Amino acid sequence: MLRWLQTPTRLLLEDLLTGRVALTHEALDGAIETTHGSGAIAFVRAALVHEHALPERDEITAAFSRWAQDATSALQDGPDRALVRAYANWHLAPRLALSVRAGKTGSAPAKYARSLLSEAIGLTCWLHAQELKLSDLRQDLTDEWISEGAGARRRVRLFLAWLARTSSTATLHVAWHEVGEHVRPLGELERFEILRTLLHGEEIDARDRLAGSLLLLYAQPLTRTARLTISDLHETDRSVGITLARGVVALPDPLARIALELHRGAGTSQWLFPGRNAGTHISPEQLLRRLARYGITGRSGRQGALLALAARLPAPILAERLGVHQARAAQWARAAGATYAEYAALRARTSNPSHAA
Repeated sequence: MLRWLQTPTRLLLEDLLTGRVALTHEALDGAIETTHGSGAIAFVRAALVHEHALPERDEITAAFSRWAQDATSALQDGPDRALVRAYANWHLAPRLALSVRAGKTGSAPAKYARSLLSEAIGLTCWLHAQELKLSDLRQDLTDEWISEGAGARRRVRLFLAWLARTSSTATLHVAWHEVGEHVRPLGELERFEILRTLLHGEEIDARDRLAGSLLLLYAQPLTRTARLTISDLHETDRSVGITLARGVVALPDPLARIALELHRGAGTSQWLFPGRNAGTHISPEQLLRRLARYGITGRSGRQGALLALAARLPAPILAERLGVHQARAAQWARAAGATYAEYAALRARTSNPSHAA
């Protein structure tokens, strides 16, 4: 208690109770920039929203909008700053809000939105350094700026397309050929060794055991695992199932027992993996940090699981039951040596009574 009395959270609660900070989202936003840290604000705000003292709000988009206002202050006041801010407020922020509503609540969408705006600001500052404006931008200038910097500068392509749509510049082109880093799928022996540790390590936190097993067994991305709710678990007298994509998958022991342990420890939270702040789930990034101690990296582990599943399941079933896009499922099936023709032949045999006999 003595330690808590010295924390930013206690000071913020005191300011709220005495009226020095009004009980509104706008007042809490202002408090971030003055005497209180963003962590304390987020913690208290989440509790107030959870208890219906404040209305719900898209905090990810709101945080991006605050950051964008500060970031664009680096530009000199004038029409170009207004254009860049309009791009942030009327194009990037709505796109980010759509991602949040679609359930993408990790840090990746916000980071990407910030990088898009940062490149737009960088291009504008570069023009201003040459006493030019956005309205002076031509293809040769665009090519020069991109060639002088890192590959991330190509992300200005969206800003240029937006400028053209608003008739602020002519249509300008940016070659888009960023290639993602190749990741080696986790090998079978290594995958089974980590799974053995998770499934039989009674001293390991149940959250890590379930999240890691869902990734390594069912190729579930951490963004989806982090959003699992209590209602996604289905317990009957004979089995324990979990909702993955479009169907319920029966969990084998000891994974079923681990899921039930996590269910019973969730308390009043609706989330199977509750977050630090009230009413929130754990972030995918935090889950990944927790799993890294067992040798699990998101992409490598998931790709190893996909490769193993694609060797055993036809692509349509892989796509439907585990939430993999149909085109990606077909690619993994080809990589694993399976074909859709084999699945079609299997369906034909099982649907024909004479063949089934």
